Order: sequence, then structure tokens, then C-alpha cells
Amino acid sequence: ETRLAIFRRLGARWVPFRYVQPELQPGAGRSRGLLLLVLPLSEPGLPIAQLPVQPVTRFLHEFYRALGVDEPDSDPDFVAMRAGLQQACRQEPGRTVDFPRLQLTDTAP
Repeated sequence: ETRLAIFRRLGARWVPFRYVQPELQPGAGRSRGLLLLVLPLSEPGLPIAQLPVQPVTRFLHEFYRALGVDEPDSDPDFVAMRAGLQQACRQEPGRTVDFPRLQLTDTAP
């Protein structure tokens, strides 16, 4: 909660889709309990509906490749994230999405 409060004060916005991070080291498994946050480059109040999808998709694609996923476009988690990102960015203009309430648990959701 403290980390999210700091990011919120910095103007970060949560992109409301199911983000899956590839495993950082072999055998570690993917992280499914993380949030993707974006920091504003120009307009701190920019609604997520105005977030440009392509740069975020390219970032995720490059990130997956850097972490050993050779063909992200064939990866089920990446394909689902890309669809979720596109849906999140098509929400009605002006709608703001606050950070979700987090529950700390011993296991990933």
C-alpha cells in the first residue's frame, strides 16, 4: 500500500488489465500478481482511455523477448495481455481508474 501511495503521488496510473511478468530466472515461474503502472510523460491527469496502446504493447513485446520468450505473439499470456490492454484503453473517455485495493497473501493470485 505504501509503494502504491508513492506512485500515486508521482502521478502513476494503473492500467486495468491482467499483467503477467515472464519468469526472471529459469524455474522461477511467471508472476501473476503484479500491476502495470504508467507514469505520465506530459499530462498527469491523462485518462487511461487515452493511453497509446502501441508503445505499451511494444514495451511488453520487447520485455518478453528479453526474458527469453522467443515468440511473444504465440505466447498465451502475452496474447491475453495484449487483448486486455486494448480493452482497458478503449474505456469511455474521461473515466479514471484508481489503483485496486491489494491484499497481501503468501501465494500469488
